[in-house]
Amino acid sequence: MTAHSSLAHTRKAWLCFLDESAGSLTPPVRRTWAPRGVTPVLRDRQRHRPKVSMVGMLCYRPDGSAARLLFGFHRGSYDTATLVEALTGLHAFLGGAPVNLIWDNLKAHKSTAMREFLTDQDWLRVDYLPAYAPELNPVEGLWANLKGGELANRCCQTAEEVIATAQDGHDPGPPGSPAAAVVLAAYRPDLMNPRIARARSER
Repeated sequence: MTAHSSLAHTRKAWLCFLDESAGSLTPPVRRTWAPRGVTPVLRDRQRHRPKVSMVGMLCYRPDGSAARLLFGFHRGSYDTATLVEALTGLHAFLGGAPVNLIWDNLKAHKSTAMREFLTDQDWLRVDYLPAYAPELNPVEGLWANLKGGELANRCCQTAEEVIATAQDGHDPGPPGSPAAAVVLAAYRPDLMNPRIARARSER
């Protein structure tokens, strides 16, 4: 990833990782505590399982001066059109600054319509992660934390409750808050310089 950081530094760009995940009324099942002899029972709405898709964008300055965390939600699956909306929101969120985006090889990331959109975005440069390398994308750590924490064993009654719970679990906080720096330091310490790493220990 050193080459990506160097290029972003040369362009004075944000280096941003993007990844999608999904949630539903059927909760991620995790081990938990219960009185001895009492088996916990989860009851979900088997006949009605609306899908909620989530997109996470973790951005940082290669010189370690700043880090930002952005989330989006969508009823159904993300496709090219909704991802274009997410990228447009990212552009506005970062004040129009140039971005080096790193994401996986999802079909929607390489569709004809997406390639046409990317061609017209002089602020945006895109690179793809190697296949089967989720450990290189720190956003994967966010999903693991969320599904092992706030969403774990929680039988939500509506899609709106799933979204609200996910938002509570990963509220990025106001600009300048350490949340994004904490995630980067936890899941990709090789990208961190001492200034950002300290934000993790001070939290």
